Amino acid sequence: MKAINGWLILDKPEGITSAKAVNIVKKLTGVDKAGHAGTLDPFASGVLPIALGEATKTMQFAVDSAKEYEFTAVFGESRDTGDREGKILESGGKIPSEQEIRIVIPQFIGDIMQTPPQYSAIKINGERAYDLARRGEKADIKSRPVMVHSLELLLYNPPEARLRMRCGKGVYVRSIAVDLAEKLGTYAYVSALRRTLVGKFSAKNAISLETLEKIVHIARLDSDLSSILLPVEAALDDIPVLEITTKSAQKLRQGQPIKIENAPETEHLRIVSEGKFMAMAEIRAGFLKPVRVFNV
Repeated sequence: MKAINGWLILDKPEGITSAKAVNIVKKLTGVDKAGHAGTLDPFASGVLPIALGEATKTMQFAVDSAKEYEFTAVFGESRDTGDREGKILESGGKIPSEQEIRIVIPQFIGDIMQTPPQYSAIKINGERAYDLARRGEKADIKSRPVMVHSLELLLYNPPEARLRMRCGKGVYVRSIAVDLAEKLGTYAYVSALRRTLVGKFSAKNAISLETLEKIVHIARLDSDLSSILLPVEAALDDIPVLEITTKSAQKLRQGQPIKIENAPETEHLRIVSEGKFMAMAEIRAGFLKPVRVFNV
């Protein structure tokens, strides 16, 4: 099979970790390097962009991009994990009205402070918070600023509220549900969670593990997986493109800076030569300098 470089947009099923999903993809495709952009909880489903081969060099751009989730918050009960898989801590709490929920929602839009859950992958003195929580220890997790672009109530069938959120990186859906309930004077946990968007990667273009297995079987016959892969540069759509000559491209591949006349300093540029993506670069002090060179 040909060298595999590109993005596979997986529709992760419920019940497995993001890391296990990546391992399954690696096993199916035979690729050496793979990584995912943005972890999904085991009970969650939806868009899990998986970078294969050279695409792993662009993972951070996908991780940093906006994400969209649809989730169900159940009011009146709290769980230690903040989701349906946790132990019940409190029950019998107030069930808010739809109007009360709609009044409070705007407080969770924009730049807000959020404290990640005790059961999260945040590292505390070198240990994951969820490992401490499983031992019965409470981690000292600091609040941090996050961005919520939008939060809307889609459907309310008490005690269950279905919501949609578009946000920046690092936002915990479980914390949104718990904090929203606290503002309403009650408890809540997330019973269902689906990610529908990561940057330009949409659930509409995602494929299941079952579909992937079938396609890989066919691909082994013609040595090509291109029908299901997005290009390496797919995570870089919002980054400006600079076309350079073949001679300049050769220099850049060798790590040599290129003189650029009257060019403003810029941190990220997609470099294209002969119509082909070949590098990420920056302009500093009038020179184009390679940051990442891609072998695709």
